[in-house]
Amino acid sequence: MRTLLKFLFFVTLSIVATGALAQSRNDVSGIVTDEKGEPVKGATVFIGGSDRVMPTGEDGRFKFTGVSQGSFQLSVKMLGFTPLTRNIMVQGAPVNVKLQLTVKTNVLNEVKIGNKRAVNINLRLFKEAFLGTSANGRQCVILNPEILTFSTKRGLLWPGLMIF
Repeated sequence: MRTLLKFLFFVTLSIVATGALAQSRNDVSGIVTDEKGEPVKGATVFIGGSDRVMPTGEDGRFKFTGVSQGSFQLSVKMLGFTPLTRNIMVQGAPVNVKLQLTVKTNVLNEVKIGNKRAVNINLRLFKEAFLGTSANGRQCVILNPEILTFSTKRGLLWPGLMIF
């Protein structure tokens, strides 16, 4: 009889503990949109201080299941957008959030391709060295000189090809 009481006590305690654990875990879900309200597909959403990470779906939605109660930082990152962090509180009920990302503008520095005069000089030198200065060499025409690039490192003229 005593063994049966111990067994029933253990079973009851297990059921109560399981119920308590089930109540302390909730879902955290939401949607990630841009400034126009359009869903952002493939944004990375993660819960700070944990290893819980997931991408948003085609509709910009995400869902973490079984999140324990407490205060967390929910963060979103996506290339081309400013990262966003929001504090959330998980307390006995599912949490649903709407996160709006703002476009991150990147200012690029000017890129100089080269001096047109230097390109023409290098092309002339290349023609003289490669095709020659004879009557036959002067009759040869390079049909697509724009794909030639020249490096003048170490005082040598070195042609290369730009492949698109």
